[in-house]
Amino acid sequence: MKILITTDWYYPVVNGVVMSVLTLDRELRKRGHEVKILTLSGTCHSHEENDVIYMASVGAGCVYPQARVKIPAAICCKEELLEWKPDIIHSQCEFSTFPAARRLAAQLDVPVVHTCHTVYEEYTHYFSPRREWGRAFVRRAMLGFSERVSAMIAPSEKTKGLLEEYGVSCPVYVVPSGVELSEYARYRNPFWREKIRAKYSIDSETAVLLYVGRLAKEKSIEELLYCHKKTQGKGTVLMIAGDGPHRRELEKQVSLLGIEASVIFTGMIPHEQIGEYY
Repeated sequence: MKILITTDWYYPVVNGVVMSVLTLDRELRKRGHEVKILTLSGTCHSHEENDVIYMASVGAGCVYPQARVKIPAAICCKEELLEWKPDIIHSQCEFSTFPAARRLAAQLDVPVVHTCHTVYEEYTHYFSPRREWGRAFVRRAMLGFSERVSAMIAPSEKTKGLLEEYGVSCPVYVVPSGVELSEYARYRNPFWREKIRAKYSIDSETAVLLYVGRLAKEKSIEELLYCHKKTQGKGTVLMIAGDGPHRRELEKQVSLLGIEASVIFTGMIPHEQIGEYY
């Protein structure tokens, strides 16, 4: 098949959507499919590089960290995509690249399948002064969105249940986001465990609790801090690997809870080194 993947987020940005897209692209190619990716450029200029088409965009960090929005009418290589004739369009994001996906699908008369990576109810603090208003907006938006696609993919049964609770009009299928296990195989050697523990002065017997990910309000990392506070008598260490806009607030919470001695903030870890920490 010829598959066009559309996504607002793409490398070098590092987040769950990007990693999922990179994995999907790699695995589809392994199965013999042709794949192109339509995404946003990091500048106000459109261009194409290999099988990735970048649409001109501008920064929207005031709405969400590292976010970008497409410049109106900015889509390069449209004629080339129409000539390429993808058999299906797989949308990964609901914003800038989705309208482009819809227009191409309509012109080509092909289906659009959408993966719902994000439970937007947990992100209402970015755009709504009251959570209930935000939830009502998300519900209406997803209902309307479901009428514009042939099917939705949810990464978990929980997300599927939430979409069905909204009353979405299209079929919803659960397809968990894959993890390339071979990337972690070489870290089974005890050397890596000893290396990380030595780096942060953790003895070999201490139990380490590990969080890996972006530090943002919607991740509810405070819950980990409160739970960790209760384990202080057990001698555990909580290692938080990652960085993000909520880090300063989390550091304040650690101080208020009096658990500075047993919480480690590593900062941003390059993706190729994450295996060492696991």
